[in-house]
Amino acid sequence: MAPFFLIFAYMCVPYFVYSIVFSCLYKMYSINRPMKNFATRIGQEVPLKYKVISFFCLAVLAIIGTWQVLQYYLFSGAYFWFVLLTAGLVLLVYLAPIGLCVSPFIKFNSNGKNRLRKFYCNFVGSYTLMWAIILLVDKNIKIYSDESGISYRNGNLPLKMLGGIGLLIVGLYGLVSISAKYSNSYQKIK
Repeated sequence: MAPFFLIFAYMCVPYFVYSIVFSCLYKMYSINRPMKNFATRIGQEVPLKYKVISFFCLAVLAIIGTWQVLQYYLFSGAYFWFVLLTAGLVLLVYLAPIGLCVSPFIKFNSNGKNRLRKFYCNFVGSYTLMWAIILLVDKNIKIYSDESGISYRNGNLPLKMLGGIGLLIVGLYGLVSISAKYSNSYQKIK
């Protein structure tokens, strides 16, 4: 019973917390006039050149952060067995920050059929912010090379913090821009 609860908590709690924050931002955009103006400016359609530039900036930050996540939490010790025993399902959680790089290209329709896009944005955004917080809070730099925890090598703490800050920037950019685009698409309906 305990392992199932831990897997459920690990997979679902970040998603629900992020969804609540996303919904609160959406409500703030609809009630508050300055926030509505902010959402209109942030969520407006930009030329392709700016989308590509922001994609590459987000990709660089996400790759640095994802490499730190993989190095400390996937290739360290027995964590890789989680990926093998779940047939690769948990690997999606580890690679979620790279999926958030496409946020400049996401466009919500005004007809209201955006559930899959919203689920995708909430999924990758929640795990990006989760990994950012974990990298920034965890000061342990030991990277274990076996399952028993005996042999290890030391990592680089400034590089780990840089990865955490990069993922935090990517996650917050995704949260603000996607919620603004979502809000703008539903303002067109009204």
